[in-house]
Amino acid sequence: MVNFFIMSDLSKKKCIPCKGNIPPFNLEEIHKYVKKVDGWNVNDNKKNYYLEKKFKFNNFKESQNFINKVANIAEEETMFTFEDVILELSDKLIRRHPHVFGDESAKDENEALKIWEEQKALENNGENKDFPKTLPSLKRAVKISKFFSKDGLDFKSIKEVHSKLESEILEFHEAYKRNSKSDIEEELGDILFTVANLCRLNKIDPEIALNQSSDKFLERAKIFLAIKTNYLNDEDAWEEAKLTLKKRKK
Repeated sequence: MVNFFIMSDLSKKKCIPCKGNIPPFNLEEIHKYVKKVDGWNVNDNKKNYYLEKKFKFNNFKESQNFINKVANIAEEETMFTFEDVILELSDKLIRRHPHVFGDESAKDENEALKIWEEQKALENNGENKDFPKTLPSLKRAVKISKFFSKDGLDFKSIKEVHSKLESEILEFHEAYKRNSKSDIEEELGDILFTVANLCRLNKIDPEIALNQSSDKFLERAKIFLAIKTNYLNDEDAWEEAKLTLKKRKK
């Protein structure tokens, strides 16, 4: 199948962003599918998901069984065939990677991603504004900010983001004093949007960072519950839980 030869090229040295980095795009493809499913205009994004899913299974047989089942359902629904998936997605992968399969060149990851976005924009009449609300909110915020940053709507430095964050927190405090739920919600949203940009400019995935912090809290909480009866107050138990977890991580 031509897809495997194409993906082999992309996942090796020829396409830096694709090397070992295919699974993270699954989530976005799924959300694009959810956005369009009511109108059954889902072929393209489903195909993306099917191909990428193939590379996330533990072995080829497992992935092949999954894709065959889904392809059979799709054929029964007269949506598309598995051959359609292979041919159309192969064409798109080649078209969006002229630096791999064509005459263009990309010196680094940023240049390769820029070429990808430019090719994608050409396919959408010069625009690439796919920001489905089904995406996780932090990921959507990063995606929106990144898109418009090229038009000058961006922070000049990390220091400027820090200042913006401090300003938004002050505005939240003012909204809290007014006891206005709608204002509080708006200001908290502004804080989160600024934090998403702080992650973007530091090249940190906010979803990964937040999940890591949530996991850390969860582990500490389990330790805390196990030892709290040995301490006079919860603050001491919590500090001990933090120290215990830190020792485990070493």
